[in-house]
Amino acid sequence: MMNNAFKTIIRLAAGAALVAVIWSGCTDNPVEPADEHFEARGVVLRMNGMDTVVVDSNRLVHGRIVVQEGTLSQHISLQFIREEDGTRAVPPEDDTDMRLGWTIADTTIAGIEHDEEDGEWAFHIEGRKVGETTIVLRIIHVDHPDFQSIPIPIEVIP
Repeated sequence: MMNNAFKTIIRLAAGAALVAVIWSGCTDNPVEPADEHFEARGVVLRMNGMDTVVVDSNRLVHGRIVVQEGTLSQHISLQFIREEDGTRAVPPEDDTDMRLGWTIADTTIAGIEHDEEDGEWAFHIEGRKVGETTIVLRIIHVDHPDFQSIPIPIEVIP
């Protein structure tokens, strides 16, 4: 036979568990989809309407960027290969939390000119001196990369 104090403790514990279950159910609605944002598995660099470089699932499918020393490359526009279905797109313009990021391995050989007039997902490569280097492209989401390409070859020719 239980005493009254033990019954009170059981009731309080059951009540606290019920409140916890109800409270946790209020934070996430399983009917509404979770906040989704743009996810990429690859990137395509296009010049003059043609695929110049294709990187898919962390492998270079084909291509390299070639630019003459002392000049800017043609306009390079990006299309990202979407993770979920393999289609090509860029992050939506209204998603101000995403921006283009990059690293060039040897900036004495090549640089990047990223101008707002060209668009957020476009740029030019500047050929600084004859040689070879690489560029890694990123989709930066707030303060971290959501996508990072493998190193993409750049060749600066005379």
